[in-house]
Amino acid sequence: MTNAKLPNQSQSSVNKITLKDIAEDTGLSVSTVSRVLRGEGRSSSQNEQAIIESAQRLGYPLQKQQTPFELRIEIYIAVITHVKEGEFYTAFFNGFHQASKNTNVHFCLFSIDNIETPIQDFLFGLQKHFDAAIIFLPTLTSDDYRRILAKLNPGFPIISTASILNPVLDTISFDGYGGGHLVAEHFFNKKYTDVGIIHGPNNKLESRFRSNGFIDFIKSHPEMNLTWEFNGDYSSQSGQLAYQSFKESSTKPKAIFCANDSTLFGFMELARIDGIQVPSELALVGYDNLPMCQTYCPQITSVHTDYTNLGLHAMRLLLNRIENHIDHQGFLSLIPVSLVVRQSS
Repeated sequence: MTNAKLPNQSQSSVNKITLKDIAEDTGLSVSTVSRVLRGEGRSSSQNEQAIIESAQRLGYPLQKQQTPFELRIEIYIAVITHVKEGEFYTAFFNGFHQASKNTNVHFCLFSIDNIETPIQDFLFGLQKHFDAAIIFLPTLTSDDYRRILAKLNPGFPIISTASILNPVLDTISFDGYGGGHLVAEHFFNKKYTDVGIIHGPNNKLESRFRSNGFIDFIKSHPEMNLTWEFNGDYSSQSGQLAYQSFKESSTKPKAIFCANDSTLFGFMELARIDGIQVPSELALVGYDNLPMCQTYCPQITSVHTDYTNLGLHAMRLLLNRIENHIDHQGFLSLIPVSLVVRQSS
């Protein structure tokens, strides 16, 4: 979802520049220029630099992979996700923006919501204009990632920031299991013995990790009881539906872990209308630590996911892969999370 012109898009002079123009500009032969731009054969680093700089200056349509890393004036990285209303996606992309400050890296955001072509075909088109790509599409499966890798050029760096079992391509994500564990530990320390949870969507692995971390802690502490559960979908509307279920439940918990902040906001909105006092009657904890957690009344306790840190790790990994021509390895790197305790718990 970007209005910015794609890097290396056509300009008025693009179709007029030829290999002969570059050869004349550099004083080298057309065959040498052609060889360097195709990435074939050997040429001195001095000639290579002269050819690339001439092509850039004259406006010859270089593909990103044709330009050596050290000669790329700017690095463009596509971020592909679903963009929906709410603070989450603003916070998510702002993290990448902050990570790239004072660098020559530019992150460009794309939403696939209105794209009818398969994701692998969409990425195939993007790779001509970008140095690398980041995917945040939590519902993709291992087979989806295999189709993506089969379609893309082998040298095109791409990573995922959504957790997946047995990652096919390199993945950097937050420690969702640890986040759920932190919430349950917080409830334990506050002596909330009867607790509940509003789960996130079951088709997102990160959501299951959050739930599992929370429930596993409870199971390992006999004095704690999971007395109420609700299956949500990360939306504020599901938080409102969860409240109706909570209201009708005969086994009401004293503290509830909401799988994300949007769910918590929907739940708390109806709880406040019914006069429930938070946290004296019911403690609530969310996940993502969106900016609204600080401005809400009462202020919301939430698991903090540092999107700037995510952006920095993703950027460093991709730059390293571009510079050193590192292939996909299918590893998973987890970024630690923390619990920011405020008034709601």
